[in-house]
Amino acid sequence: MSDTFSEKPDKSLREILSSNDHPIIKLYPLNFLIKIISILPIIGLAVLLRAKNVDSAENVASLLGTPFSLLGTAAMTSCFGSYFTGQRPSPLRSYWTVLRRLPTLLLTTFMMLVLVVCGVALTSLFTLSIFALFFTVPRIMFVNLVCVLERKSVIDSFSRSYKLSADRFWALVVIAIASGLIQNYLAEYVSTLIAPGDTLGQGISRLMFISLMDPILDGHLVIQYFKARCSEDDAYGVTELRVELMRATHAAPPAEGIDL
Repeated sequence: MSDTFSEKPDKSLREILSSNDHPIIKLYPLNFLIKIISILPIIGLAVLLRAKNVDSAENVASLLGTPFSLLGTAAMTSCFGSYFTGQRPSPLRSYWTVLRRLPTLLLTTFMMLVLVVCGVALTSLFTLSIFALFFTVPRIMFVNLVCVLERKSVIDSFSRSYKLSADRFWALVVIAIASGLIQNYLAEYVSTLIAPGDTLGQGISRLMFISLMDPILDGHLVIQYFKARCSEDDAYGVTELRVELMRATHAAPPAEGIDL
């Protein structure tokens, strides 16, 4: 893959997405590396706390694993953006993109976690809130993608995600259910088999297993985002969207400032 902008000038993004050269498989090793890098600080901190006999060491991985994993997903988003613009994806470029958007990403990630936690808490009080959670979660799954690739502000990222996810709703539901099953059931089962009786070992094993699966699940999430963009405007792919992706991945001069 060349580092030039014009690698695929005769193809629209829709044609690239439907080709046999599937980016999820091609980018899996790199995206797995990105996810591992994102959770290494959590694993290191948990091990350090365990070495100092801190009682809360076992809770560190589970508490901080989700937000750090979401930041890893944002870096993967940049990786896909680089790929679709004909650049050579790299962890350094991906994390540099995340760092440039870090204040906004932290706010959007915090708001997403608050919404989900509140929704889950309400399900124990009101049965109808289960349906509200079912129809709400898929509509905010594009938030961090929009923040990174479209460089929107916090509120605009949520509204934009709500709009883009309308046409891809059921596909996002499937991704959300698969992600929930893997993180809450399959990962727990595997971690128990790997480290029986060791809560810290189970937490680390759980994070590692999720990191193995996330490049596939998050890859499909990113693909759904690009398909939503293609549905929005068939002209995207070699014009507005490509220029937008290049700016987001720092291949072109970025807009001044960061919207918060």
